[in-house]
Amino acid sequence: MQFHLTFLKATRALLALVAVHTLVACVSANGGRDTQTPTPRPTASVAGQERGGEVHVMISGGLTAAYRALLPEFERSTGIKTFTSYGASMGQAPDAIPVRLKRGERADVLIMVGYALEDLIEQGVVDGGSRRNLARSKVGMVVRAGQPKPDISSVAAFKRAMLEAESIGYSASASGRFISQELFPRLGLSDELAKKGQKVLSERVGTVVARGEVEVGFQQVSELLPIPGVDFVGPLPPELQKITIFSGGITTEAKNRDAANILIDYFMSAGARAIEESGMEPIHATRRPVTGRRASVGYNAGHELPFAFFRRNPRGAKPRANGITEIRGPYYTPVGKRYLADVLETMGPYIDSFKFAGGSFMLMDRQVIKELIDLCHQHGVMVSTGGFIEAVLPYGNEAVDRYLAEAKSLGFDIIEVSNGMIVIPDDDLVRMVTRINEMGLKAKAEIGIQLGAGSASSSAELQAEGTRETASVVALGRRLLDAGAWMVMLQSEGITEHVPQWRTDVISQIATELGTERVMFQAADPSVFRWYIKNYGPQVNLFVDHSQIVQLESLRSGTWGPKNLWQRIVRYQ
Repeated sequence: MQFHLTFLKATRALLALVAVHTLVACVSANGGRDTQTPTPRPTASVAGQERGGEVHVMISGGLTAAYRALLPEFERSTGIKTFTSYGASMGQAPDAIPVRLKRGERADVLIMVGYALEDLIEQGVVDGGSRRNLARSKVGMVVRAGQPKPDISSVAAFKRAMLEAESIGYSASASGRFISQELFPRLGLSDELAKKGQKVLSERVGTVVARGEVEVGFQQVSELLPIPGVDFVGPLPPELQKITIFSGGITTEAKNRDAANILIDYFMSAGARAIEESGMEPIHATRRPVTGRRASVGYNAGHELPFAFFRRNPRGAKPRANGITEIRGPYYTPVGKRYLADVLETMGPYIDSFKFAGGSFMLMDRQVIKELIDLCHQHGVMVSTGGFIEAVLPYGNEAVDRYLAEAKSLGFDIIEVSNGMIVIPDDDLVRMVTRINEMGLKAKAEIGIQLGAGSASSSAELQAEGTRETASVVALGRRLLDAGAWMVMLQSEGITEHVPQWRTDVISQIATELGTERVMFQAADPSVFRWYIKNYGPQVNLFVDHSQIVQLESLRSGTWGPKNLWQRIVRYQ
């Protein structure tokens, strides 16, 4: 009996020892993680002690100051050795990050402008699920140390300073593209930039200003502040400011994904103070947008999509250059905060702008309007006034200025310019676009062939009004775009609405002569937006009703649709 008890105890001890040995072997084989029981991610210091190793980083200028401030403590506390390359987020300079990657340079982590990272995700270079938004950055201006600082506190003062400046420097990356392609054209200063501008490659704009090669220089604030020999004038005025998101992601060819994850986690958890001191605003706990073949979504709106094996047409991150969707908000039905929150939480990544149609904001409390606008902005959605300016114009220029000022104070981003119900010369419409730009707002100008469009008129009433020649509509659209309109929108009346037969010839002529990139098409009917996508592809800019966003996006993505379109809407990139 005693023998059996002794043997049983010895057997149990042996079995326990074997189990422990097996568990240790499993844990070691899986990088220190038990495959059966999920465990929390270790802290950076513990993970570093367990894994160590090295991580190769490519980083653009915006977050460089904060990164350098954090690096010594990161390496000390984690035991991870970093190897860092620096370059612009975009462009063709030899040290630009996309150029380095094409040369085959190693990178585990990329830290760069968010939409440039998004491009690399769509190309399959970066894992879309690894993207983290890290910081928001503003554009600022510097002059050489000791030189007078121009007044740029308002739109008018900024424009005057640019006209008086002898030379202007701007970067080859995100801030420079904004200055040269958006801001100066919007203010009618393209000619000034062509005469005085200097694009700076492979070095900081502030360095060129400090050498006296240009009088004023623009770049991300965080890239200007560390430069000796310059005086910081300030950020652009709020009406003109461009907020750029800087993000981090892990390449699909990363050699040490654990160390890469630890670095990004460390940046997000310990980097807030360094980011703030560098002149940027940290972003806390931003969810990871999932992009590329699993659909490309916008800033701060990501949620991992299911069934990753299924092909979806890629969607560029917001702010998008094309494939823009504007949804009609309150008009046929009320749209309150709770309903809008549901729409944006589920479909926000696919919505670019939200329109208060028919002057519906005139019936709402100011605080309600602000709450709806704030909710849109939280999801990266711009907000449009709709065409109510038609009702304001008869009250005169002063009323128009008051309307624009109050729209801006409420938080509107886009002022729609339309003239379907009033008679106003084309020259005045062009001047109105210029005025909207001067106020720091985006002008979206409506064009169309139908006289009297935009009202709640019957088909018979509209047919009695008559139509314009398509050539004159094209000419007006071109003038409005040249004046700085963000977009022109082709009205559906007289083309696909209130007509016995669609005028596809008008659509074709406008698309051919103005291009589809800066034209939005009214298509608040499923048969209409299906036709546009079939004929102009998933990247066509469309205006639809809020109730149609799911149906539209299913067509854009190629995941669903009628028999003649399903699985036929594809892209080649």
